[in-house]
Amino acid sequence: MSQLQMMRNLQFTTEDLRSNRDGRISDLQRERFTPPPPNKFVVAVLLGHLIAIGALLALLAVMTKSSALWLIMGVVVLMMFAPFGVMQQKNQQRPIVRDDIAKGKVEQVCGIAVLTEKKRRKTYFELTIAGVTMEISPTEASAFINQRTYCVYYLPGSKTLLAAEPVD
Repeated sequence: MSQLQMMRNLQFTTEDLRSNRDGRISDLQRERFTPPPPNKFVVAVLLGHLIAIGALLALLAVMTKSSALWLIMGVVVLMMFAPFGVMQQKNQQRPIVRDDIAKGKVEQVCGIAVLTEKKRRKTYFELTIAGVTMEISPTEASAFINQRTYCVYYLPGSKTLLAAEPVD
């Protein structure tokens, strides 16, 4: 596997590799591993719906003098907050990765790569080099040839793979 293919599969640049060799995460990698903020338009649309439907149900409850409609309005309004919870959850980052990124420290290990295919809900791989094991995606695994020697650069707490290079 050429270094260029490895860079493509693992999504890193020569500048990233240079920073990783120096033991630090690059700005581009920091950006890549930080989740994006929620889309403001989506938030505005959801809030608009929340206000419009809540106001409509409140108006119907007042006009019909029905306490059941107040209860329905309460349930509907509570249910309308669910998308905000999902959006918040999708923008959450595993705390250990967030801590690793904040520290900015990158560790390196060199040795013979051992790839092991695993399955949970999805297929993933374990990459073990010199006693360090990290979970990687099938795309990332395709960058490695089993039993070849590599240097890999990773976030130490979360064992997140950042970059790698073959050792000849």
